[in-house]
Amino acid sequence: MRPLPIVTAILASLACASGGAPTVVSNDRRTEIDVQSQKIDIDSRTHDLASEDHLRLVPEEVYLRLPEIYESLGFKDAGYVDTAGGKQSYGVRGASVRRSLGGKPLSTYIDCGTGAATIAPANAYQITLTVVTVAAPDSANGTLLQTLVSASARDMMTNSPAVHCTSTGKLEAVIAAQVASAP
Repeated sequence: MRPLPIVTAILASLACASGGAPTVVSNDRRTEIDVQSQKIDIDSRTHDLASEDHLRLVPEEVYLRLPEIYESLGFKDAGYVDTAGGKQSYGVRGASVRRSLGGKPLSTYIDCGTGAATIAPANAYQITLTVVTVAAPDSANGTLLQTLVSASARDMMTNSPAVHCTSTGKLEAVIAAQVASAP
């Protein structure tokens, strides 16, 4: 049983009891409920998913390209994570990022929900970001490229706890495209 329908039913009954009819907009991952002009945004995905791309390059070629790509995105402290079992990992863990990454607003790459202000939390809050790319041989003599993006956001102006952010999939796509197009 998924908890999201239960939460939606509870919120809807509370709204009806207070005299207002809620507006519910939902898709596979996210539900937005508007109760008397108060928006509640619920992200039902509880874990991060790695992207997967198959490239016609050997893993060693891919691996050599990653440091330059990560640096171009603004990750100065990225490094080799692991090289065991034929898989090669490169990335950054727990990077503190604010407002932008690679010259684009952070909200391009991560979604931290909505806040009270008109600015997306991803662009206003302190973000802790982990990005790891794994290059492994695939069955077609190429490379299976997997990138995992994990992030949390914390409003530095309040004493509130960090919130989990989800990837939009665009950072993973940028990394894969740059790996594939590098000379």
